[in-house]
Amino acid sequence: MKLLQLLTVTSLLASGAVFAADIPFPKQHELNNKPVRVENKFIPLKLLGPRPGFAGYYLAAQHAQSEEDWQTANYYFDIVSRKDPANIDLKRRTMVISMGAGDLDMAAEYASDIIDGSPGESLATLFLSAYDVTQQNYKKSLQELAAMEDGGMSRFAVPLIRAWTKAHLGQFDISDFKPQSLDAFHAALLGHFLNEDTKSLEFLNKVRKISHNEPSLKLADAYLVLGEYETAQEIYEDLAKTQPSASVDIRLDYLKTKKDALKPPFLEEISAAQGLGMAYIDMAKILYAEESTDSARIFTQIGLSVAPDLEDGHILLAKIYTESGRFSEAVSHYRKISPQSRYATDVQLKIAEIQESVGQLDNAITGLEGLYEKKPHIDLLVQVGDIFRRAQNYASAVEYYNRALNNLGKETPDDYWFLYYVRGIAQERLGDWKKAEIDFMKALAYRPNDPFVLNYLAYGWAERNENLSKSLEFLEKAVSRRPMDGHIRDSLGWVLYKLGQFENAIDPLEKAISYLPYDPIVNEHLGDAYWQVGRKREALFQWQRALNHVEEGDETVDVKRLREKLISGLPVERNVLAAENKVTD
Repeated sequence: MKLLQLLTVTSLLASGAVFAADIPFPKQHELNNKPVRVENKFIPLKLLGPRPGFAGYYLAAQHAQSEEDWQTANYYFDIVSRKDPANIDLKRRTMVISMGAGDLDMAAEYASDIIDGSPGESLATLFLSAYDVTQQNYKKSLQELAAMEDGGMSRFAVPLIRAWTKAHLGQFDISDFKPQSLDAFHAALLGHFLNEDTKSLEFLNKVRKISHNEPSLKLADAYLVLGEYETAQEIYEDLAKTQPSASVDIRLDYLKTKKDALKPPFLEEISAAQGLGMAYIDMAKILYAEESTDSARIFTQIGLSVAPDLEDGHILLAKIYTESGRFSEAVSHYRKISPQSRYATDVQLKIAEIQESVGQLDNAITGLEGLYEKKPHIDLLVQVGDIFRRAQNYASAVEYYNRALNNLGKETPDDYWFLYYVRGIAQERLGDWKKAEIDFMKALAYRPNDPFVLNYLAYGWAERNENLSKSLEFLEKAVSRRPMDGHIRDSLGWVLYKLGQFENAIDPLEKAISYLPYDPIVNEHLGDAYWQVGRKREALFQWQRALNHVEEGDETVDVKRLREKLISGLPVERNVLAAENKVTD
């Protein structure tokens, strides 16, 4: 059963409250999605917010929730809940929204009201127990957890939460832990924190035995926490063979070098509050992987409420906000990460992606360059180059790609082979085909079968009537690897056209059109092929379609040439182009 089915967050958020039938629905002003922040509260501008009244505020809350604006939804749901204090369903929904907005105080207030009528209700109890921890009332928190009604929430969350809450009191208790990797990881953290390494190690060995030595990253991390380096390395090496990842590689490098820069964050000394926060956030990651995003958000916010400095929590929330289109909130959480953090480079790259996506190119570039000055990393230069390239500032793109390659030294590492490809694209756009050709050939030396490099180089040759036989060979290879890529199909058809194989060119060009029906270049190419085989009416139709779909500012399409074709057509070519003799390789 998926964990999202064990939790009630989603159903509570989706539920509608029942209201008295005589509540009037006033006309609504257009809702403004940018409430005014005053002393950390969200206050709507009177003229732009909803008209005062129960239904008006309720609709405003619904609208904010539908827009994933949890802060504003929290503000309005609180208003309507206080106007209808007997509506328990509305209180439950407000409680969940409050926690999703990161307002544990308000969530606990509503949870307390709900518990009065329904003792032990899972979510309400969970919120109250977390609130008690923030008030350093650990015994009361444990009492809340003990009273939680049986069910999925209790089985999923309580063992870890209770163990870390007891750790605040100096008590080591993993008696309720299940023999699984997440519990093993926290057993190790608890054992290390409370000097109970021996008991924790016994539990880890039990988990490993039950799992029949199936490699698990969390279990390996648990052994690493306890200083069991040989066992940890053995599991990491098994993972490297079966489930390779950057995380595994970093851990193996750390075991070999013991460099501080590679030291996993979970090896740092933590407090009981941080341990509890980590437990909530680890559970949130499981929920997120199960596509239970609302539940993941709730658990992450609880984790950050008890331990506000946990970087994993801010990164997960930022990812959730990004996926829901709440970019300012995402950036706000990313900015919680220190420039000195091991995550700083990745976070700045994410911020830059968001800023670029909303047109804030200068801010994106400034942020990347600023971090590079403090913490130089090649990826920051590459990202700036990519931003300039996508903005069609190819000269600046080449400048940054050159800087990145120069910093890499004489031998470019395999991980950065793509720099030759993207620099080649920028060089070609600048009209320097010779430099571009050299870069594409260097890229192919690293990745001889990469379909994109093969396509770009072959199409460039075809446009210049050079190396057509070699181009055909490259494109047949590229198509075999990406048969549904319209651009590669178009290139194949165009090379066949250049070789004078007009009939043969039609099939790949028609397939390209099926994938890219509105691409003006593909339409023009198909029109040219139709004309050469005598299908002139169809050729005119394709040229007209090409003209119709040229976007303003698109310099890749020769509009004048298209108009001339519509008037005069093309000269019919009977023989293979003499260009085939212009072989340069």
